[in-house]
Amino acid sequence: MGAAEWRASLDAFLAWVLPGRFGLTLRLTLLLVVLGTALMQVRREVDHHLDRQSLPEGQAGNRAALTIILGGMFVGYLGFVLLSTTIEANLTFDGRYALPAYIFLVMLLSVQFTRLEEAPSLRTFLLAMAVVVGLSHGVRTAAHTLKTARDGGGYNADIWRNSATIAAVRKLPADAVLYANGPDVTALKTGRKTFLSPQTKQYRTDRPEPGNELPAQLARIELQARTRPVFLVFYDHLDWRFYLASEPELVRLLSLPRPARFDDGRIYQVPDGAAAQQAQP
Repeated sequence: MGAAEWRASLDAFLAWVLPGRFGLTLRLTLLLVVLGTALMQVRREVDHHLDRQSLPEGQAGNRAALTIILGGMFVGYLGFVLLSTTIEANLTFDGRYALPAYIFLVMLLSVQFTRLEEAPSLRTFLLAMAVVVGLSHGVRTAAHTLKTARDGGGYNADIWRNSATIAAVRKLPADAVLYANGPDVTALKTGRKTFLSPQTKQYRTDRPEPGNELPAQLARIELQARTRPVFLVFYDHLDWRFYLASEPELVRLLSLPRPARFDDGRIYQVPDGAAAQQAQP
């Protein structure tokens, strides 16, 4: 990962405490305090009990066991994700991967909160912070929920429900072969099998797929176009699949004719498709 990816990963951690408008310094300070407190409690339980080779009976033993287990899961999970982001070319630590660690951390702090009677200042600070973070999460969740209820979310958003390009895809010949920079949303919204448009490299390795480089993919498309209509669909809202061949590149390499244009995308027909019908807006 480069500097930008590491900063994005750090922001995923900082979102645990406060949103971005509170600035890097405050959020990082609060996060370090929380992490330091949690890990100190884990070490305390390990030092206090495991050197005796046994845990106490009753509630104290249960609390110690939970602390050690949750602490191990928290550290182990983050270590695994860090290793994954180091090995995989384009993997970053985002909110999806941060969620399990966040849950482990909240559970760990909840278990250990009752052990802070001897540190009333720290206990008061953590309680106040829990209230602030809870309110922050509540406000953000409410805003996100209202926005999603109004505009939809993901591939169920209004931009996809009202997509002119999606509507045109539904009208393409039934025997057509479809390629798209969004095969998932095409299949979801039309019920038609759709292939991913040609890619110059793989997402996970950042290198061409051995035996399936771009020329081989283009040759396969041209071969299909000799017997069946083949269409390439490009959605303007999907601009993050950087590993795909660009639209201008495919237009040049496949000698694509002028497309059917819509307000949110374009549909090209690959030349030489027998019985093909050009998509109309």
